Amino acid sequence: MKGTVWFAAAVVALCASFGPAATFEVEITATSSTAVAPGGTVDYEITGLVSSGDNLGLALCGVDLTTDTGVGPQDQAVEGPSMGPFVMNDGITNPDGYGGTVDADDLLQIGGGQNTIGNDGITPHPVFPVGVVVEGIAQGSSVVLATGTITAPAAPGTYTVSLVDPFANVLLADQGGGVYTVEAATASVGASGSFLIDVGDPALVSSDPAMDTTFAKIQNNCIWLTFDRPVALTGGNELLVQTIGDPLPMGPDLGGLFTCSIDLAYDPSGNTLKAKENAVQLVNVTWYRFEPNQLVCQPFAVDLCTLYGNANNDNLTFSSDYPAVKAMIPTFMTDIREDINGDGLVFSSDYPFIKSFIPTFKPGKPSG
Repeated sequence: MKGTVWFAAAVVALCASFGPAATFEVEITATSSTAVAPGGTVDYEITGLVSSGDNLGLALCGVDLTTDTGVGPQDQAVEGPSMGPFVMNDGITNPDGYGGTVDADDLLQIGGGQNTIGNDGITPHPVFPVGVVVEGIAQGSSVVLATGTITAPAAPGTYTVSLVDPFANVLLADQGGGVYTVEAATASVGASGSFLIDVGDPALVSSDPAMDTTFAKIQNNCIWLTFDRPVALTGGNELLVQTIGDPLPMGPDLGGLFTCSIDLAYDPSGNTLKAKENAVQLVNVTWYRFEPNQLVCQPFAVDLCTLYGNANNDNLTFSSDYPAVKAMIPTFMTDIREDINGDGLVFSSDYPFIKSFIPTFKPGKPSG
């Protein structure tokens, strides 16, 4: 048992009974993606629940958080919004406060206790606990005991975050003067007692436009690349962008002529990279391949063809593209494909740029 608890008699007054009637259950849940790049982070929350009908709510609680990440020290946890009355208790061995004592890549005894002894904080009384007892906390309805962040290791693999060795006291009766009778609860870890962190380089999940479809704009075309975990920009040429040769070699790299960003508006998870053509770089009815260059991720290739005016993405520029633009009028400050002239505004001014390319067909993809 990593987090052995020693109770000071002045802090924890147990009722005379043959066994605790109350129960206390803790669980942990990841609150951000558990698929992360090497060195990424995963947020979590720890919740607690005490039984109802046999107590007046939580008096004291604690639990150890263990990991096999090998990353140390992990950051301390932060008390949950309902846990303000719970402070470091002189009867608990944890010396570092409610957020737990850091022990390599673990946190020992996250938690604290309420001032059930009526301590006024004046010498010779102990410094802790202090404050006013609040009844009903976690009774019959779980509360967030703590939140925090785990840093993943640099080595790819699967890692485990778990809760172990929970303990708790519950309030039984108000004796007056801020003094409460308390009793140890039967503590356990619930069904959600752990989660796994998957560490690895991001893998491409989808693209917008999709593989083998078209770019429609005469300038400022965009591609959104969505991965299975957050991606990070290197500050260099993230992508390799080349024409597909047939049968000649691939064309020169145009990746430096695109601006890359993490598009949180498109995907709040941070998993999507947007690459935007700087003005006019892509030639009409030409196939291009997008691959990673300096972007850290698993290999991929997305092939797309430029087809000016193809607003509805049906591989043909024709009168059938007008309704797609009309449906988006007016849209301001946009990068969507219906902005055919690429000026950031979908309006009737885009119609002439469809008309000027009617009819145009998507050519077959080169075999290069």
